[in-house]
Amino acid sequence: QSNKGEKEEEEEEEVAVLTKLIVYPVKSCAGMEVSRWSLSTTGLSYDRHWAIVNARGTALTQKRVPKMSQIYPRIDLEKGTLTLTAKGEEPLVIPLREGHSIVTTTTTTTGGGRKDENGAPLLLRETRVCTSKCQTLEESANDPGVWLERVLGQPC
Repeated sequence: QSNKGEKEEEEEEEVAVLTKLIVYPVKSCAGMEVSRWSLSTTGLSYDRHWAIVNARGTALTQKRVPKMSQIYPRIDLEKGTLTLTAKGEEPLVIPLREGHSIVTTTTTTTGGGRKDENGAPLLLRETRVCTSKCQTLEESANDPGVWLERVLGQPC
């Protein structure tokens, strides 16, 4: 019985310890280390919430575009902003608004009557992320497509 008791003690002592918490706001870009973060119904809030897509509507990945690792997203929940930084570029600041994604190519469907900060209709487009298709809203704040094209060297 002493062996059984020792074994139970060993099993009880095995406790997982969280040493780092990293959120990846933009799929395939650098992560941001946080000390505390909220959860949503799908996991960490804003984790892989955005994706950078090409002109065909396909999400870019670090595997195909290694420069994505040099884009550093930061979320400021108090200011309600997503800021992207990259060496040699001014920061790109994008307001956090529920339901918005960074998509900068032409679309043809209106976004269910929703409007942007200037009253213009939001536009939906079909986007492919990995093997899944999803609907995304076009984001026009601070023209992220131009900024991303300069950083990544290709139209986004």
